[in-house]
Amino acid sequence: MTIRSQKIAAHEYHKTEQCTLKERPIRDLAWALCHSSLFTSIPGFDTEWLNKDYVDEGLYPWLLALDQSPEKLYEHLDNQRSTRLGIYFEQLLSFYFEHYPRFTLLTKNHQVNDKQRTLGEFDFIVFDQKYKHIKHIEVAVKFYLGHNNYSKPIKNNMPLHNWHHWVGPNEKDTLAIKMRHLQQHQLPLVKTKWGQQALSKLFDSNKTITSRLLISGRFYFPFENDIEKPLFSTSNRTNRWISSHTLLSDKSFLEKDKQYCLLPRQHWLSEIIINDISDYKLSIYSEKELKEFIAVDAENKINEWQIAELDISVSNAIETKRFFIINKQTLPIGE
Repeated sequence: MTIRSQKIAAHEYHKTEQCTLKERPIRDLAWALCHSSLFTSIPGFDTEWLNKDYVDEGLYPWLLALDQSPEKLYEHLDNQRSTRLGIYFEQLLSFYFEHYPRFTLLTKNHQVNDKQRTLGEFDFIVFDQKYKHIKHIEVAVKFYLGHNNYSKPIKNNMPLHNWHHWVGPNEKDTLAIKMRHLQQHQLPLVKTKWGQQALSKLFDSNKTITSRLLISGRFYFPFENDIEKPLFSTSNRTNRWISSHTLLSDKSFLEKDKQYCLLPRQHWLSEIIINDISDYKLSIYSEKELKEFIAVDAENKINEWQIAELDISVSNAIETKRFFIINKQTLPIGE
């Protein structure tokens, strides 16, 4: 490893460094912390919320050492009962805040209640030994598909910037719903009467506490339309979504010299490398085979598939792009 790699700052962390890590959960953790932030600043958001000062130049050497001896991480993950992607994401970050030398994890998923009901919970409360203060860190992993004018009813999807047109693949939430909840409820919770009361049980209420938002994921742009990216996002437009109907009739979206990997939900985070195919027995398809598979699944009313396009000839970093296929039956009229 080069001296530069050892000294690399977290905000300069690149895909090439990520691919030197052999263990997939460690690459997923690296992706969560350094490679997948959806925003760097948002008007109206408290400036401290998007500050990524929970990572530093010691992260990459620590990840490399963990990659050589990953037993504690695997034991930590084995203790989770859920297979949900959001729980896996939280478990990775829980390990980080428990084991990265800079932090002491004080509590996680700590409920905030008034006299009658639960108002919410703090994802992580940690003591930051570098800055000698306490951090409240909210975390989320989200994948949203962009639409020109999404008009299908989704509860609470009120306009906010252009975020109400960015919809989860299962059509149950939107970027607007998520960000409004974070801005108006979750992140300010620490400063409320009930939030402070909940925290007073953990430490002296005179301690300085700051809130951070660690929101990771990807935005997927429609194959057939050029639309505006989510306002204030870091998106680079590399990811696409396409309807199953269009995929099966279009001759340009898939490439005959590439292979395609159907991604199980727990592989939606970091990029696929060559070892993942055998280690996790992933399903690989040619262009023709993928179309045949999707045709059958669509007929059986499967709603969405996330696919990685692979170039097996490119050493270890074989993923060239990622996309969603959405069953046409789930799309609103006009899409």
